[in-house]
Amino acid sequence: MMDYKDIACRLEGDLPDVAALLEGKRAAMVAFVVATVLGVSPEPDAICKALDADMVAAVQKLKAYDIAAKLDQVTEPKDNSDAGRSDVASARDMQIEALHKGKGDFANWFAVIVFLSCFAMIGVMLLHGAATINDSMRFYVLGFLQSVVMAIVGFYFGSSAPSRKQHAALLGQAK
Repeated sequence: MMDYKDIACRLEGDLPDVAALLEGKRAAMVAFVVATVLGVSPEPDAICKALDADMVAAVQKLKAYDIAAKLDQVTEPKDNSDAGRSDVASARDMQIEALHKGKGDFANWFAVIVFLSCFAMIGVMLLHGAATINDSMRFYVLGFLQSVVMAIVGFYFGSSAPSRKQHAALLGQAK
């Protein structure tokens, strides 16, 4: 069974740039292009067989196609290089900037007002609402008010508490 290096060995005399590409990161892509130009399947065995059958014609086709120049136009996939790290740093800087701006006091005051309003409405429903509304409606309204209170409590003391610690850590990094 042959591999990309066998193709590279056959081409290194006539097409050293293509042979070098067949030994690099993009060997599979280069082999696919070579197979397409030669009109064979992209398996290394089929490519080597086509090259062995008529090397001169195959080299002429490959030179006419100019694989190396066309592959230079294809961008490399990003890895964990400095560019990738700078993208992460840029995203972190944007997050820190958003945290510095903050939500403002409006969200906090709004939550406090809604929280206290719900308790006031629950008190009114329990103390004075018995004569004016029926039991099923009272239980429906009480359930709704309890869910609003629980949502506010859950937000401030539940899943967002670890998030608040992360935000504080990010702001500490920024200083």
